[in-house]
Amino acid sequence: DVTVPVSFVSGNSTSARNNNLLANPYPSAIDADKFLTENSGLLDGVIYFWKAQTTNDGAAQLYTNADYIAYTKAGTTAVSGTGTDNTFSGKIASGQGFKVKALGTGNALFTNCMRVVGSNSQFYRINDFATKTSETVDRFKVNLQTSTGIANQVLVAYLPQTTLAYDYMYDAELFSVSPTKMYSVLDNDTKKLAINARPSFENTDEVTIGFTKETAANTQMSFNIVEKEGLFDSNQTPIYLHDNQLNVYHDFATGMYTFTT
Repeated sequence: DVTVPVSFVSGNSTSARNNNLLANPYPSAIDADKFLTENSGLLDGVIYFWKAQTTNDGAAQLYTNADYIAYTKAGTTAVSGTGTDNTFSGKIASGQGFKVKALGTGNALFTNCMRVVGSNSQFYRINDFATKTSETVDRFKVNLQTSTGIANQVLVAYLPQTTLAYDYMYDAELFSVSPTKMYSVLDNDTKKLAINARPSFENTDEVTIGFTKETAANTQMSFNIVEKEGLFDSNQTPIYLHDNQLNVYHDFATGMYTFTT
C-alpha cells in the first residue's frame, strides 16, 4: 500500500489550496472508482485530469491548454467538448498525474486491490484518450462551442442512488482555467458543476445551465447534446433548451442551438 499526505486549509473548505496533485504510484493502471471509494470522506469524489491540446517542444511551440476533464462514478466529461475520443476510460495509467480536492487533513491511500491488468496505455499529456466502457446509464452530455474556438462539456446523469443535492463521488464541480465556459448549476445552490448527477429521470426534470465568456464582443455560442445513452438514445426522450433571455424553446432533436452574446 502507498499513502500520500493531502493538504487541507483548516476552516476553509472552499480554498483552492485544498486541491492536491497526486499520481498513480504503481507500474500498472488503477481503477478510478476503487480509488474514489477507498478515499471517500477524505476526498470529495472527483478526479480531474489536465490535457495540453498541443505538446511543448521546448523551443518555439509551447503548450496550448485544453483544460481539465472531470470524472466521477456518474461518468466523465471530454477535455474540450470534442467527443468520445477525449473521454476518460476509468483506468488511471502508471505515473499519471491527477488533481483531487481534500475534505480534511489525512493520507490518500493507494492499494494493490485498485490495480488492474492492462488498460495502461491512456496517458493524459497530449492526445492519448480512449472511451470508457460501462453499463448503460440514462445520461447525456451538453457541448459548448464558440466562434473563438473554445469548447467544454457538461455531463447530466440520472441514477437511482443520487439526489438533487451534491452527491460525493457522483457530482463534480467545474474546474477550469478558461475565461469562457459552460456549467450546470446545482439545484438550490450556487455550485457550478461539470457533472450533475440527479435522481432517476422524470420527464418534468429541469437542469439549469449557465455560462461565462471572455470580454470579446459578439461571441457566437452553440449548445449541442451528444453521447445520449439509456432513455435518451435515438431521441426517444426529447431534450429541450429554454433560453431565458429570449424566451425561446429549442428541441435538440433538430440540431444545435446557436446564439450570439
